[in-house]
Amino acid sequence: MTLLSAAALALPQLAVSAENNWEKLARQDALHPIAPGKVDGSAPFWNAYAKRFIYVPNFDFTAVEQAKKYCFTVTDSQGKVHEFYADRPDEPLTAVWDALPVGFTTVSVTALNGKNRILADCGSRRFYRAAPFTGKYAPAVRNYRESAVWALKYVFEQKHIQNWRKTGQPSRSYDLYCYPNKIISSVISGMLFYARFAPENREAALDIAQKAADYLISISEKAGAPLEYLPPTYMWKDHSAYDFDGQIMMIYPASAGRAYMQLYETVKVEKYRDAAARIADTYCKLQLPNGSWHLKLWQKDGSPVVPQAKNPDQPPPPPNYCVPTEIAAFLYQMAEATGKEEYKKAADRSGVYVQKHVVANFNWEGQFEDQKPLPPYMNNTKHTAVRYALTLLRKPDCSAEELALCRTLLRYSEDQFVVWDSPMPFYPMRNTHSREWFLPCVLEQYSYYVPIDASAAALINFYVAMHKKTGNALDLAKACALADAVTRAQDQATGRYITYWENNSRKNNAGWINCAIAAAQAMINLTQHIEELEKSAK
Repeated sequence: MTLLSAAALALPQLAVSAENNWEKLARQDALHPIAPGKVDGSAPFWNAYAKRFIYVPNFDFTAVEQAKKYCFTVTDSQGKVHEFYADRPDEPLTAVWDALPVGFTTVSVTALNGKNRILADCGSRRFYRAAPFTGKYAPAVRNYRESAVWALKYVFEQKHIQNWRKTGQPSRSYDLYCYPNKIISSVISGMLFYARFAPENREAALDIAQKAADYLISISEKAGAPLEYLPPTYMWKDHSAYDFDGQIMMIYPASAGRAYMQLYETVKVEKYRDAAARIADTYCKLQLPNGSWHLKLWQKDGSPVVPQAKNPDQPPPPPNYCVPTEIAAFLYQMAEATGKEEYKKAADRSGVYVQKHVVANFNWEGQFEDQKPLPPYMNNTKHTAVRYALTLLRKPDCSAEELALCRTLLRYSEDQFVVWDSPMPFYPMRNTHSREWFLPCVLEQYSYYVPIDASAAALINFYVAMHKKTGNALDLAKACALADAVTRAQDQATGRYITYWENNSRKNNAGWINCAIAAAQAMINLTQHIEELEKSAK
């Protein structure tokens, strides 16, 4: 094992020194509680369903009115007991956190009176104390740029991708086209991206992108329909498309609109910009007074898909709304491209929604086309948090308060979803065993707590953006450690970026091309950042 053996090692920012003791810096950073909840209700406990922590947590233990103090008893994975006292039952475990070894840990809290007698048990919690970053990971096996272009070439050469040139339609041989908005948008953006690095295949890649876009436009809702111009989320009734047939998930048309704009900017064909503008117009028309959108709508009449109570005697669950970070990014892009103030106003309103409802409640719920919505905090993900933070970090006038929020969101994303080493043992699930994961890795969401290449891509991009903004070398070190892992998880015979980072039969799954493309884009993003740093160091 080597210490940060990425190609970026020559950078002064990553030189091994007393200042750049990665494990020490990471352990110090892990003593920052992440949006801690309060038992008085002034701040929510977002971690009720969390199972593991890198950063010091606090928990929703019961407050006792007559208590003078609380005794925290922490039993670590080696059976050693650690004890400390605090004035509140929601005190973070800072006093003992750095002393806890990796492994399953239990904390119990009792309320004491002024004579140190027990008044009540306040609760207990079992969790996995996860491994912090050390920088001591296996090296990259090839240059980041070379790895990314090889992966894109693999996608380009797939029969179902080449089929676009022949037929102008999705091939049934790749069943994930059952999610047309998501997958076809990725084909468009992926082929445009590949064309930048493969002049020998540029013409063919652009042809594929245009034919994919033409098809997606052709199957979108027609003019005058309740959801006019929006591409479908589901078709063919394969996978979850069978369960959600006839529904449109409102987070996805934005990705189609952005792909159309990328295509327009490359080929300068007006119909693609027009298609993007029509999607933006429909978003403006369907925006709710709260600034967001219903998460899902029925194609037939535009009515919201209403969550159903499990028991008919219970009141229905509250409506599901989008975490509209991608929608806002698309609308801001369209406002800049067209000069339409209406788009900017809609994006601004969605930002207010995120602040009031998502940030305030620290509710970064997973919203995926193949998952049913769940109650708050039950299916946390880092994707919504990452997207929102990247939007803030792109602002030239990102405030100190916004930057602090981004740091909190980065800590949350790492805390809950990055596995640097010693993954939490799992029971077998879908042939998944954590001991077979490629490490380090990044997990997707609570409901599918497995390592995915696009999740690694999201964290690489987040670490890079934070390093650009703050110059914190630890962020760059973590980005490189994950990028090194991308090259090692890559299929060494074909160049394919595997979706499921498992060193077993699952790595042979055809996987999600949108995830592979996202990983390649992240690797190029990191490469370009390193190249800029190298230039400035000369």
